[in-house]
Amino acid sequence: MEYAKVGQRAAALPLYYQIYSSLRDRIKSGELSYGASLPTEHELSEQFGVSRITARRAMKELSENGLVERRRRTGTKVIYRSPLPTDSDGRTTIDSLIAFGRETLVKIISYEVSEATLEESAALEIECQQRILRVERLRLVKNLPLGIIESILPLEATQWVSEEKLANNPLLELLSHSGREIRAGQQVISAVAAGPEIALRLELEPRAPLLRIERLLRSEDGKPMARTIAQYRGDRYQLALDLDAVPHPMLRTE
Repeated sequence: MEYAKVGQRAAALPLYYQIYSSLRDRIKSGELSYGASLPTEHELSEQFGVSRITARRAMKELSENGLVERRRRTGTKVIYRSPLPTDSDGRTTIDSLIAFGRETLVKIISYEVSEATLEESAALEIECQQRILRVERLRLVKNLPLGIIESILPLEATQWVSEEKLANNPLLELLSHSGREIRAGQQVISAVAAGPEIALRLELEPRAPLLRIERLLRSEDGKPMARTIAQYRGDRYQLALDLDAVPHPMLRTE
């Protein structure tokens, strides 16, 4: 096995792994984006000063980790699609949700006013069988399906949230025109399996894993303004959390 130095990487690592790591980092950073062509084995061997066998093993490692696809006539292409992250500290702010809405494309699946179910009435804290606005949207990133979002809102929201406006503006941005400010909310995150209909819309196999995020947003007076349930593809959406160590009172020493 060849051991040497590639760039500034430690010489203790096998050369094939150093090459693999270098290309992996460029792919995951977006420098080599989806569909980009990678150098041939011959080009890699010359670029890094290694044998063709070493270059081939590095490419094999990329392929086995789902980063590239190797084809005889078209060469090696990047197939990795970077997941879309949320706030790095795990806390979701209203501003970050609005920014997320601007960075992605939305297609309206349905927009209707109808009677609320008992569960929806309880969520919005309204009388049973009141009419509400119910919206379902498909969210895309780079023209690829990312998730399905189902939202319910009190009927008065139709004054600010029209179907036309919702197709071009984030929901929370439209709600800000109501004169009531979103001040708080609750968020529940869970893993679910895709049902047949959602799987079809998200271009997945049935029962593929999805990340389900349910949010209830409240105004300054504590009243619910919207409840959304989003189901995202697990391979295109991720949550990143920063953990802080908090000393436990029972573990303190004098």
